[in-house]
Amino acid sequence: MHHGRMGDVLEVPVVDGRTSVTWSLVLTKSERPSVTLALSDGSGRTWEATGGDVFDALMKLRLKAEPDGVQVCCNGARRNAWSSGMQRDMGEGFSTYLLRLGEHHERPESVPTFAPAPAAEVTSVAEQVAFHEQWMAELRG
Repeated sequence: MHHGRMGDVLEVPVVDGRTSVTWSLVLTKSERPSVTLALSDGSGRTWEATGGDVFDALMKLRLKAEPDGVQVCCNGARRNAWSSGMQRDMGEGFSTYLLRLGEHHERPESVPTFAPAPAAEVTSVAEQVAFHEQWMAELRG
């Protein structure tokens, strides 16, 4: 079960402070375009966010969890991950591109948004947005 469907419970790797754990992430779909993600630590703490697609909802969820020292370690949280407009429209953000600076001619590698990613490659939402802006500025040249 890699891609996830709405209403699914995904097991996602999380770094809580300095501890690596696995928590459940529940996807709920309401009237389109609306996706709610709820991350629970299994002992009463829950973070929840709603977005227009799963990538958007994941970013909003991470913004809520970051102040608590919680980082979701999935592809969508990598510094160089970005879900394109088409990936969001056609695939609801379940897949995301891994962008590389200086590479703009070939289609970037596409990966499942919720598949596990190494903690070392996961950053804050702010760093991810900054990387995307840098990549876009390069693209515009």
